[in-house]
Amino acid sequence: QTRVLHIVGVNLSEHVITMDEEYLHNSKFTILNQIDEEHSQKSVMQQRTISMF
Repeated sequence: QTRVLHIVGVNLSEHVITMDEEYLHNSKFTILNQIDEEHSQKSVMQQRTISMF
């Protein structure tokens, strides 16, 4: 489950990600929907550098 945090980091790269596994489990469907809605920003997301772990 924690691997999804990488996706969250890309999608919400301007936010500080401090999710634990329980929060992630409870919100992962909302997160996936939000990523789907913001898919048009993919070119911007690809420019972000993720180093969460």
